[in-house]
Amino acid sequence: TADGQFMLKTISHDEFEHFKFIMKEYYNHLVTFPHTMIARFYGLHKIKFVKTTKTERIYFVIMANVFNTTREIDVRYDLKGSTHGRITRKKDDMEVNPKEALKDLDWLKDDRLISLRPEQRSLIIQQLEYDTKFF
Repeated sequence: TADGQFMLKTISHDEFEHFKFIMKEYYNHLVTFPHTMIARFYGLHKIKFVKTTKTERIYFVIMANVFNTTREIDVRYDLKGSTHGRITRKKDDMEVNPKEALKDLDWLKDDRLISLRPEQRSLIIQQLEYDTKFF
C-alpha cells in the first residue's frame, strides 16, 4: 500500500488451498501468541476472470509489511532458515540497496550476528519454539 503498511503477494493455487486448510489454527496461534514471528496475513483472495476461451484465476494474500518502520534501515535481510536459492547479491556486488531484501546466503556471506541480552534471547527462543510447533 502507499503508506507501506501492507503488501500484496501472489501465491500458487496449492499455497492458497494450504492456507485455507490451516487458517483456523493460524488465527488461533496469532491470538494465543501475540508476539509470534510468523508473518501476519490479513486477507486470502482469488480473482477469477473469464477470457473468451478459458477461465483464469489469480491467488494472492494481503499481509503486514514487516519492513514498515519509522527507523532508517541501511541493510535488510529476509531470512527463512534455508539456503536453497536464498541469495540476492551477485558474486562481485558489494554495494547494498537498503530497499532490497538480502537473503540467507547473503547473511552468511556477510558473517552477521545478532547480539541480545540473555532475557531477550530466552523470550525469542521460546517464541520460535511455539512458532515451530505450529508448523
